[in-house]
Amino acid sequence: MNENELLQPTDYNIERLDLVTKFGSVDLRGMFEEINLYDNMMTPCASGNMLIVDAIGLSQKLLLDGTEYMLVEINKGDGLFPIKRKYRVHSQTDRKAMNQTSESYILKFSSEELIFSEQQRVSHYYEGTYSEIILAIVRDYLKPDNMTLSGVYDSSYGLNKVIIPNLKPFDAIQWCVKRALDNNAKPNFMFFQNNDGYNLTTLDSIMSSEPLLNLTFSAKNLPGGTLNEEMIGVRHMQVITQSDFIKNTRAGVYSGSVIGFDPVTRNLKKTSYTFN
Repeated sequence: MNENELLQPTDYNIERLDLVTKFGSVDLRGMFEEINLYDNMMTPCASGNMLIVDAIGLSQKLLLDGTEYMLVEINKGDGLFPIKRKYRVHSQTDRKAMNQTSESYILKFSSEELIFSEQQRVSHYYEGTYSEIILAIVRDYLKPDNMTLSGVYDSSYGLNKVIIPNLKPFDAIQWCVKRALDNNAKPNFMFFQNNDGYNLTTLDSIMSSEPLLNLTFSAKNLPGGTLNEEMIGVRHMQVITQSDFIKNTRAGVYSGSVIGFDPVTRNLKKTSYTFN
């Protein structure tokens, strides 16, 4: 495909949309009504869902049981932001009969590492920086294809001796991420998956990096606009959180106290923490 074949900013080309099952592979490009792919900095792995209109009894034939894979390849022409991923289908929901011969349902899928995370627990003693501990958990428990963090990787500051308290691997990683400090002793690490792979980086690194592209809020499909500019335009932007002093005070952001009870000595201790 070349960019002259793309007439709208929302146009895209699905090179592959295969459901791989124990009975073989099924091309879903002629059956799906809607597909959504998600990845963001607030969730550890990529996910998605797809609305299927099934008129051939595919659901009864395949007997979906969670062992299926979804192979997705999408591009917008000339190599512009291509997506090529393998997902694990983990649930079938919202199954409804449309008429006597067809039905609709939603297939939900995610990175296979999420399945691995739900099947294991991390109860282990680690020594090293939190970034090294996170990398060890990814390699030993999640086992991604490249066996490492293939995206951006920043090292955390300070050596630690920790025991992961019987957590699922992704929960253990988030437990470490919240405690990891950068070189300025700030806890601003993020762990997430994008098209490049898994990333462990700081907000400072993200904010100081060069922009990947320029986004425009202008109206689409107007004379004189270039196709590439319209393809990376923005339809909507929303500010999720704003400053709220009362809410932060109630949450203990500025100060707080911890009451601890020792069941052996039966001592009660209250420790207060100021903003500093």
